[in-house]
Amino acid sequence: MKSKLIVFFLVFSINSLAQERLFFGRVVDDQGYGIPYAIVEVIDRFDGAYCDTNGVFSFHTKSDSMAGLKFYRQGYADKNIALKNLSRDSIIVVLKKKELPLSDFTVSGKKRKKRDGILGKENLKYNGGCYMTYGDEIAIYLEPKHSNGTLKELFFYITNEGNPDAKFRVHIYGKDSTAHSIYNGAREFPGHDLTDSEIVVHGATGNEWVHVDVSDKNINVGDGIFVSVQWVLDYGNVEEPWIQKELSQYYISGRSIDGRDFNGQVLGLTWSYGLMPRTYVSFKRTHDVWDDINYINSRHRFLGITTEHQVNAMIYATYNYTKK
Repeated sequence: MKSKLIVFFLVFSINSLAQERLFFGRVVDDQGYGIPYAIVEVIDRFDGAYCDTNGVFSFHTKSDSMAGLKFYRQGYADKNIALKNLSRDSIIVVLKKKELPLSDFTVSGKKRKKRDGILGKENLKYNGGCYMTYGDEIAIYLEPKHSNGTLKELFFYITNEGNPDAKFRVHIYGKDSTAHSIYNGAREFPGHDLTDSEIVVHGATGNEWVHVDVSDKNINVGDGIFVSVQWVLDYGNVEEPWIQKELSQYYISGRSIDGRDFNGQVLGLTWSYGLMPRTYVSFKRTHDVWDDINYINSRHRFLGITTEHQVNAMIYATYNYTKK
């Protein structure tokens, strides 16, 4: 009887191991240089890995019923590779740079004095916080009063919950009126990324405004932009989630709502904006799909949203414009 049990255990172990496969390799640009912190993700499954600073990745995952892998990184076009086309040796994936769309503008011979404007509100009251897991992202739509402006500075309110000094990535998006939403259908959502390089910043002690100078990027605010915070692994961030208990009035996202687990810093939320602008969330498991945070929260009753006010991320910006 003992020998039969041992044989059964060995067969079970071999079958279990056969379901897992090691995927390893490197993500590079068209010049052959490694792309730091590119993301490798199993298609239609919340599983994968971040590349290191040289674009190298390695992880185990169950390969049965697996469609393939998705490779993506800010500023590069996504690439999907079917399982049957993935090498069992080192996988080399080349991502191509996205072409940055440029807005049309008119050059005038008459000199005009530059003025400063505010995108959103700078006097915001802190009402709660948003904490999420690595790869997730939250964005707010900011509309200028003058369409001929150039983005100058960004401001993000970071609370003293979690790890205030954790690094986070900043994105600036144009509008996409054809974007898909799980809940709301087609409407305006964050579209193409207007930044041409990584913007990674952090707080210090918390309950503070983190300031980011983007004046050198020459980003036209047009008739509105989306500014976002993305929770990121690496850059010195701890991999284990922060455990926070007995939180109230917080938007909760991630793998375990009951466990109150999340990664990194906590972004402030406010009702001070009133009805507009609107805040949107995108989860790593539904990459490139955005949803209205207020719609989700009212749907699931996480927060007491009324028809007069809605919760928004505590983000605002400044811009330079010329008065016509």
